[in-house]
Amino acid sequence: MDGGTATGEGIFLSRGYFFVIEGIDGTGKATQTLRLFNTLKSEGYFCEKISFPDYNGLHGKAIRKILDGGEEKPEPKAFGLLYANDREEKHPLIESWLKDKKVVLSDRYTEANLAYQGARVEDRWVRRCTINDLLELDYKKYKLPMPDLVLLLDVPAELAIIDEKKDVNEIDLEYQQEVRKVYNWLFENHIELGYKKWVKIDCAVNNRRLTEEKVGDKIYNVVKEILEHDAL
Repeated sequence: MDGGTATGEGIFLSRGYFFVIEGIDGTGKATQTLRLFNTLKSEGYFCEKISFPDYNGLHGKAIRKILDGGEEKPEPKAFGLLYANDREEKHPLIESWLKDKKVVLSDRYTEANLAYQGARVEDRWVRRCTINDLLELDYKKYKLPMPDLVLLLDVPAELAIIDEKKDVNEIDLEYQQEVRKVYNWLFENHIELGYKKWVKIDCAVNNRRLTEEKVGDKIYNVVKEILEHDAL
C-alpha cells in the first residue's frame, strides 16, 4: 500500500517518521524544512516541525548568549552538553508526535552538535572521541529518538555564508569549512555510527548554488520515496 492509508481526513502511516535537515550555516535549512512541511501537509500527511536550538528555552537562552559573544565559549564537550540539554527539553514532545504516527521534521538536531563541536577539535583522534561521547550522550544516556533519515544540505562554505550574520560562528569562514568537513565525514561513516540513513543533497553545481526550488525537489523526492513505502 503506497503512502499509508488515505482517507478524507488525511494520510495515516503505520508509524511516525523523524526526518532531520542538516548543513552548515547559510545552506537554507529553515527554508527547506518549512517548504517540505507545507508540501507534505498539503498532500494530507500529519506533520510537525521543530528547530534546534530552541532559543526560547532555558538552555537555548544560554546558548544564544554565548553565540552572541556575551560569554566565553565553553570547551567542546561542555558546550555540546548544553546543546544536548536543549534537545532533551523537547524529548517528550517529539516522542509524543512520533507515537501519534506523525511525520516530524527537524531543522538541525544532534548531528549539528557533532559537526560544530567536532570541528573545534584539531586532533583527529580526540575529535572522534568527542563525536562519540556526544553521540552517546543523546542517543544512549538521554535516549533521544534517532532520525529515520538525515538530509545533509551540502554547500561550499564560501557560497553558504550569508550577509546578515546571526552569531559569531557564521562570520568564521575557516570554521564553517571545517564544520563542512565533519558533516561529510559523518555522512561517509553514518552506518558505522549507528544511523539508519543519511542522504547528501548537493546544493551547488560548478560553484553556483542551485535554486531553492531545485534543492526542495531533491529533498522531497527522497522523503516521498520513504513515505510511499510505508504500509499499514
